[in-house]
Amino acid sequence: RDRERQRIKNEFRRKHGVANKVLDMIMKDGFVYQWIKAHKGTIATTFKELFADIAETLFDD
Repeated sequence: RDRERQRIKNEFRRKHGVANKVLDMIMKDGFVYQWIKAHKGTIATTFKELFADIAETLFDD
């Protein structure tokens, strides 16, 4: 799972020039996720699932 996440992050960074720090903030363990989780639990789950779906769609082989 972590390897897949890392692969997605690398793909995304290559395609969009996004810094690792920003992606880390977006991903599950990141600050943004923690903030959303702290404020609205259901949004955190939706956000995580949505990002996973987007990543799968963008980087599907």
